[in-house]
Amino acid sequence: MKMRNTLILFIILVALGSYVYFVEIKHHEKVEQAKQESKQLFNLEKDSVETLMLQNSKGTFTIKKIQNEWRIIDPVYTEADETTINSMLTSLLDAQKETEFSLDEGDLTNYGLSDRAMYIRVNTFSGEQDSIWIGEKTPVGSFVFSFKNDSLVYTINQSVKTNFDKTLFDIRDKNLLHFNRDDVRRIVLKRPGQKIEFDKSGPSDWQILNINRPADNGKISGLLSKLSNNKAKAFVDEEGENLAKFGLQNPGYEVQLMLGQEQGQKEFRVSRKISGKY
Repeated sequence: MKMRNTLILFIILVALGSYVYFVEIKHHEKVEQAKQESKQLFNLEKDSVETLMLQNSKGTFTIKKIQNEWRIIDPVYTEADETTINSMLTSLLDAQKETEFSLDEGDLTNYGLSDRAMYIRVNTFSGEQDSIWIGEKTPVGSFVFSFKNDSLVYTINQSVKTNFDKTLFDIRDKNLLHFNRDDVRRIVLKRPGQKIEFDKSGPSDWQILNINRPADNGKISGLLSKLSNNKAKAFVDEEGENLAKFGLQNPGYEVQLMLGQEQGQKEFRVSRKISGKY
């Protein structure tokens, strides 16, 4: 009889515990999750975003993910700075509505939300679209006013606007060359009247082909580091067709990298100094 009563009490305890977990705790978790989702400015995952359009005081830019890489497609077609774009998206998609209030018709300009305000639009691979206008800073606190075409004005952290206050130069890729150093099998250095060729005969050993002698592996490593890490300081011609104008038809220096596994060749030309620049 005692054993039976103990078993009954145990079953009641398990049932009560299950009720508390599945009804009370789970319900509380769902309420908290819904509360957090309602505060999110955008309910999108970063990996779902295909296109990002930005309009600010510096211009209008469209960035699109193509073959898993971010590219600027307007106003020029070029590689985008992956770190910058990912940082922008993270700040936008993590942003929360700090406060919100109803908007009377015609009040938008009072918050800097006119046609000249910052505008951001995202499109997903599945066809979803969401957008936001970002206006002036709030009188108190580190927040800015924002609007999403739903008759409400939200305040959000000012860092979102700061992260999107970019120029074309800010968001574009500025690396001189893209390559994996381990893939480089041959290097050709040229300057007027001189040509030096280096060949990688082993995992880490370089040879100077001109004289069939070992090269300084440290110097070669330093050269490849400069080519892969250095960045452009400015872009002066988007088309790159008039090479003679910039002293690149007959350059002062030229580097050719031959890559293994049929990855082709990379070429880099540097002019002589023109008006203090290369």
